[in-house]
Amino acid sequence: FAAGDVRTTMLRQVATAIGDGALAAKLLADMLEENNGS
Repeated sequence: FAAGDVRTTMLRQVATAIGDGALAAKLLADMLEENNGS
């Protein structure tokens, strides 16, 4: 695992940021689904 800001190229930073954002959105959706009893 590496944070996007320590990656060496801009493309890798962008790819990492997109991946991190997708993961955060998925985790949030899962948490909301659990808390709503669905």
